[in-house]
Amino acid sequence: KCLVCTEGRLLCEVCLNEPERVAAETLVLGGGVAEATVSDEYLVTGLSFFANVEDEVFQRKAAQFDLPTTLDSLVELKELNVSHCGFRSLPAGIGALTALHTLDVRHSRLQTLPAEIGGLCSLLALRVAHCGLAVLPDVFGSFTVMTSLEVQGNHLASLPGSIVALEKLRTLDVSSNQLYSFPAGFAPPAIEVVDVSHNRLRKLSDFEALLAVPALRQFVASHNQIAEFPV
Repeated sequence: KCLVCTEGRLLCEVCLNEPERVAAETLVLGGGVAEATVSDEYLVTGLSFFANVEDEVFQRKAAQFDLPTTLDSLVELKELNVSHCGFRSLPAGIGALTALHTLDVRHSRLQTLPAEIGGLCSLLALRVAHCGLAVLPDVFGSFTVMTSLEVQGNHLASLPGSIVALEKLRTLDVSSNQLYSFPAGFAPPAIEVVDVSHNRLRKLSDFEALLAVPALRQFVASHNQIAEFPV
């Protein structure tokens, strides 16, 4: 129920759709865990899942592909980590993964997120840092239980207004983007840490509601163009 590709190993607890087309040493049967060293020929079909490895040849191979459309069949998947894999898009069917609580696509080549991610009603953590994103879909009102949002290191000039609906949010990192302003009224009652550093923000008055939240213990706004401060 958890697919994690990291450090050259495939760790999963689901059956592959087409095990006969996968090298025997990489075969994972239901409930089992296998570890496999990735080679140039390593290609998991069925799930078409590429590992996060340091092998440069394999990374170039993986960068030519996207996640499979069959991903939507993993309806009980809880965590999906494909960080540093170079994927260029997420299939629209990802919205069917209603049990997913963690989606980690950091350091990929996404550029856009499908609006269908709004279907991830159980999502607790969304990690899309350093993906080249210029815009986020305005679907954050669907993430009623989200506690962590990481979108640092992208090219965002603004954030969707629906971000103010993240009532359960505890940590927000939007640093190193190109933000000129921040959605007014953003003040989740449980928010603890907010990082808006290294942007183009000009006034802190956008954060008056946020700065009044008792739970807030860290607010970072350095390396901006602040010219207006709240009275």
